[in-house]
Amino acid sequence: MFIKYWSGEGVWQRLPAKRQKRFADLMPKVAAEFESILFADVSAESFARMNIPVRLMCGTRTRAAAARTSEILAHLLPDVVYVVVEGGDHMAPTTQPDRLNPLFAEHVLSRLE
Repeated sequence: MFIKYWSGEGVWQRLPAKRQKRFADLMPKVAAEFESILFADVSAESFARMNIPVRLMCGTRTRAAAARTSEILAHLLPDVVYVVVEGGDHMAPTTQPDRLNPLFAEHVLSRLE
C-alpha cells in the first residue's frame, strides 16, 4: 500500500522481488519515522536556523502534500538547492536510481571542493 500510494498503481508489481523484500523489511522503520514526524514539535524558525547544505528534490509526479512541503522547506532553509525532477514521483530515488543518483553525487561532490 505504501508504494502504491506514493508511486501509483502497478509499481510494486514491477519491482524485482529483491527490492520488494528490501522495502518490506524497511516498513517498521518507516512507520516509526512517520510517528516521530507526526508528534514532533518543530517550528518554521527551527528550519530557518539550520545551517547545513541541503539538496531538496521533488518530482513533478509526487503527491500534492509532499510537493507543497518541499516548496515550503525550499523557502525556509537558508542553504538549499531546490531541484524539481521532471516526471519523478515520490519514490524516484528508489524506483529511478539511475536518474537521481547523479544528483545526489553532484551535491556531495560540490561540498567537498
